Amino acid sequence: MNTTPEHALKEALEHADKHVFVAGVGDTAEKLSALNMKYGLAKIHHYQKARGVSPDAIFIGSPDTTVTRNINRWTQGMGYGGVLQWSGDFSILDIKPNGCGMLMGFLPKRVSREEVENRWKTLREKKISLQSKDLQWDIQTGNHFLSLCIPMSEDEKYYWRLPWRGDVFILHSSGKEFRGETDRGPGLYWDRSETLRRIMQKHSTPWGDLYVLEGKHAEEYNKHCMEVHSFQMQRRELLAKKLLGDFEILFNGTHQGIHSPGTAVLGCYKFDSSKKQKAHMIHGPQNPDYPMVCPLTLRPDLPIPLLKPLDNLSTEAISELGWRDRLKKITGGERIKKANILPHGGGTAYPYLEDPWVYEEKEARLFGANVSIKGDEKDGSHGHRNELLKKLNQTPAIELDEGGERVFFANPRELPFSYRGEEVLQRTLSYKMGNVMGRLQPLWSIGGEA
Repeated sequence: MNTTPEHALKEALEHADKHVFVAGVGDTAEKLSALNMKYGLAKIHHYQKARGVSPDAIFIGSPDTTVTRNINRWTQGMGYGGVLQWSGDFSILDIKPNGCGMLMGFLPKRVSREEVENRWKTLREKKISLQSKDLQWDIQTGNHFLSLCIPMSEDEKYYWRLPWRGDVFILHSSGKEFRGETDRGPGLYWDRSETLRRIMQKHSTPWGDLYVLEGKHAEEYNKHCMEVHSFQMQRRELLAKKLLGDFEILFNGTHQGIHSPGTAVLGCYKFDSSKKQKAHMIHGPQNPDYPMVCPLTLRPDLPIPLLKPLDNLSTEAISELGWRDRLKKITGGERIKKANILPHGGGTAYPYLEDPWVYEEKEARLFGANVSIKGDEKDGSHGHRNELLKKLNQTPAIELDEGGERVFFANPRELPFSYRGEEVLQRTLSYKMGNVMGRLQPLWSIGGEA
């Protein structure tokens, strides 16, 4: 039973809220992410204080900050589309790092969709291994996909400034081979590994348990995660080779995992600087004469901008975001100026919802938002109001009030969603986080969640 005085709970959540920094687009998905991340940070701060460590854990959200649709991560108080950083020799298992990332490569000759689909069908019937580990392919799982694209050399908005032209593919995947324990290590996910459950510490807080590894166990886990992330980068390259043939690597980046001790990426790219990156997280182009560019995959019907990273966040961007005074009052704020992050995608959006809130009851949290579509209005992704309300009513995990004005949910997993578009790119450019070097036009795609 939680016996913490009400005023102490309030102060702890206010402290956590001051450590949530989001350079996003300001929509409902971003606000829900920040609301949830406040509780995740409060749990980490609670643990840090118990260990005599300054409660300085911080979340820095990129322009694509949104909710995580992984129920366990959400329940543990995690946001998505940013970097989580903290002090102390411990690792946070609530993150559930999975090594998800994107590979972009240059193709010497075009391959047809039919040819790739036939190879994919054959591939699924074969046992393929990498480093003596049987692989589980995941292109058509969730929002993972393979797209063939061409440069928009006559782009009216952004001039093509890259030294290469031709067919380019983008592969988005992660892999499940090491989520549980194997002969190579304890695994990535605490809820799929007996070893992790045996050696982890369960720290009770007023907002739920926090699962951590300490000292040597944390050090070994971080090393294992980094080795797995490197494996998954090679895995993406092998899958692309099997499906597409020879190619030249332009970018291979991980946007979900352990970047370094005390730093985890949750759905964004993080660089040490605009010219330096961790080898287990990001590989640049094979050709040293090519600049590093990251694909920003927005809504499926939109071109894909290629971003050259810039050191961020600048003093000007911090001022524009209104963070200067808040940074002076917290510990760990110096990390903001060395965030060096970029969005990896548009992120999920809920354009039919507005003004989200959270209601606390003991250790449980119930979220809600107002339905923004009125009368005969139509949301571009989810139809007229009546169609949307019917869809929401038919979903067991979602509740509506009698008038259909408010929606309630414990997690956002079952909420109808769409993907954001150009607003994420424009926010990235306005805060000088990167420069557009060109855009790609998708010709066809396999997989991807609609």
